[in-house]
Amino acid sequence: LTAKEVNIQELKQHIRNDQYDQMFLINCILSQFDIDNGLDRYVSKQCKICRGRVVDENNNNLYCPNPSCQLGQSDMNETTIVQTFDLQVDISDHTGTMEKVRLSDDVMKKWMNCTVEEFLKYPDDEKTVLKWKYLLERFKFGIQVKKHPKDEKQTTIRIVRQFVQDF
Repeated sequence: LTAKEVNIQELKQHIRNDQYDQMFLINCILSQFDIDNGLDRYVSKQCKICRGRVVDENNNNLYCPNPSCQLGQSDMNETTIVQTFDLQVDISDHTGTMEKVRLSDDVMKKWMNCTVEEFLKYPDDEKTVLKWKYLLERFKFGIQVKKHPKDEKQTTIRIVRQFVQDF
């Protein structure tokens, strides 16, 4: 897998030019990392079978919307659902800011050194300490750019890996 090293401005240009299904490397800071309020902002529920996002209809009527999933429209419970980190962050460099970049579950688990379930038990002040450990720090990220699977007009930008800094 090859990746092109870019800055924020160049990454935005690649997206404007409809250059998808590519990997990019970017040196940046984490300029927005909100993990200390609003549970629904950083945790999602996924189907254990197909990994599709579970739909919550009418408060706790959970089902998998994927028509090809074995579970289909059946009611789901804690044995068929996996909680994952699903956080949107902002990244910035000297050329600008990219907002609403998804931070992958794998990267977040590595940073937090715990599962989602363990993290949810942390008190808010501990989450704030963790937030400031990463906020405004410099990183080298592997960024994946894809078309949104359900809406071709939308783009999904995801941090899939953190690399050792070389700057």
